[in-house]
Amino acid sequence: MKIQRIDHVDIIVNDLPAAKAFFLGFGLEMLGEGEVDGEWWSGL
Repeated sequence: MKIQRIDHVDIIVNDLPAAKAFFLGFGLEMLGEGEVDGEWWSGL
């Protein structure tokens, strides 16, 4: 089975480079990356 599309995924990890390598190893393509910061985020 081939993955056709993933619209949005949030995954919180301690080791971002290792997590990227893991998912890219499945043949997934990363289309973007960003940082989230601020008081509203720290409580989640």
